[in-house]
Amino acid sequence: MMSFALLAGSALAGDIFVVSNAEILTRLDTRDFTVNIVGDFGVLSPVYVQILGGSYNSIDNKFIISAMDTRSLYQIPINSIFEMNLDNFWIVNLPLQISTSALSFDPVTDTTIALGGNRSGAWDLFTGTLLFDPGVGFIGADWFDDGGYIVGREGTTGDFYRVEAGMTTRLAPTPPVTFYSTGGLAYDSDTRLFWWVAMPYTLLIEPQTWSLVGILHASNLLDGAGGSIDTVLPQTPELLVTGACPGTVYLTVVDATPGQHVQFASGTTPGTRTVRRGPCAGVQGDLQNPTPRFDLIANDYGIASTTIQATAPMCGAGLVQAIDVATCLTTSVRTIPDGPLMLSL
Repeated sequence: MMSFALLAGSALAGDIFVVSNAEILTRLDTRDFTVNIVGDFGVLSPVYVQILGGSYNSIDNKFIISAMDTRSLYQIPINSIFEMNLDNFWIVNLPLQISTSALSFDPVTDTTIALGGNRSGAWDLFTGTLLFDPGVGFIGADWFDDGGYIVGREGTTGDFYRVEAGMTTRLAPTPPVTFYSTGGLAYDSDTRLFWWVAMPYTLLIEPQTWSLVGILHASNLLDGAGGSIDTVLPQTPELLVTGACPGTVYLTVVDATPGQHVQFASGTTPGTRTVRRGPCAGVQGDLQNPTPRFDLIANDYGIASTTIQATAPMCGAGLVQAIDVATCLTTSVRTIPDGPLMLSL
């Protein structure tokens, strides 16, 4: 039976795959944080399996999971509605005697690459061919769609690295949070954030300065991740509110216009209010009597993020909405969490 899942790699659009310690394959919506069950991995695994890593093959439309103790690869075809097809599940013997949670599908070469956790090289997972030596051991990796290369997290410090044949470049140190030496790394090309899943947290990292822009608290059901490709067409701005109240709450707008203003407002009552002046005059917001709070500039990836120190009266009561001033598109209204924002099945 499965004890934990440390999954990383490209996955399906707007979602990241998560395997629970109850052996349930799920997908997590990266905009509203809902978790939907895809299939029961436990019925396919009658013996104990210590899952290390996972990757979504976007060309063949299948999810690949590596197991350390059985040295096996589990290839799970995903159908058009993103559900596990249990009838087409199969196992391939793992050709490499390495243990790594850092798997990444490279769509350019159509190769699933395993980055060894003990400086053991970068390998073609299915042929056992040594592709190159990055000189660094990794515990999580995923294909960075907007960069065109693999990003990995180093196994000792958690620093981010750009990983390519002939070049391994340190991108940034670990964000100022407690570092966990387990978990999966996933790049979601909808929100354009890296999602680092390591119980008890899921950390949201923006890829320009590699800063922490969100924290989700995972229950003991969630402890792994895949990646995503965008399904939100056209892309529309959205507000992600994470963290814990009272305490530090992260307000992060994704899919805004790069280099342009993003304005935040707060209130306590939903309703309708027309913007009276400025470039978005006439646009209707969704808060009664909103109070302007922040005016930020979205970075090159359309991300604008800040934090607030939320007090007890705000918990479960405070409402926030943002607007992309360049397009005058508003985000959803989000509520300040009451306690830590939890992920669970």
